[in-house]
Amino acid sequence: MGVLLYGGSFDPFHNGHYHMLRLFSDLTEIHTILLMPSYQTPKKERSSVPAKERLMALRAVSTSFPNRKKNPVSFIISDYEIMKKGVSWTIQTLVWLKETYPDQPLYLGLGSDTFFSLHKWRAYKDILAMVTVIVVRRDQLPLKAYVAYIEQEFPSRKDAVKILDNTVIPVSSTDIRRQIGCSDAWRSGVPDSIRDRIDHENWKVYYQ
Repeated sequence: MGVLLYGGSFDPFHNGHYHMLRLFSDLTEIHTILLMPSYQTPKKERSSVPAKERLMALRAVSTSFPNRKKNPVSFIISDYEIMKKGVSWTIQTLVWLKETYPDQPLYLGLGSDTFFSLHKWRAYKDILAMVTVIVVRRDQLPLKAYVAYIEQEFPSRKDAVKILDNTVIPVSSTDIRRQIGCSDAWRSGVPDSIRDRIDHENWKVYYQ
């Protein structure tokens, strides 16, 4: 039984993230999911909401995470990257994770929007040697597009990538941030606890 790392800025956490967690938790080879908000995502602007507030928001919403009835998954909200500060390089986090779970197979959960830039990541070959990548489809591209990318960029590690055949949930943090303050369309795209924080804990000021 393995440990899956699912990281990102989660700025804010939305229903697309929730959908991905449901898909990951349905995988029988996974027994632990580490949800890890980044302090600073590589090659991206600093998150709108401060790191510790995003961490607290994930802990609050975690009580409603989906889970299977038989042999339920253990969800852990990790503050490792936030406490480490600086740019959150995945390879560094995986080295720490391997030290923490030395006898467990490791998995890395990615959305397809992130997956197609994997060949540009720092030490991506080392990453593929350490984990099995589980990819959730977040676009309408045919499966052959994924296969072509894998064969072009890392043909020797094709066995290290698993593409899920899932329903696509068309929501992103970028869209949510753009909608806040302009319309109410964002409300249907986030869990209740995140909606409450945006409404009542002054998160809207971060997105202006």
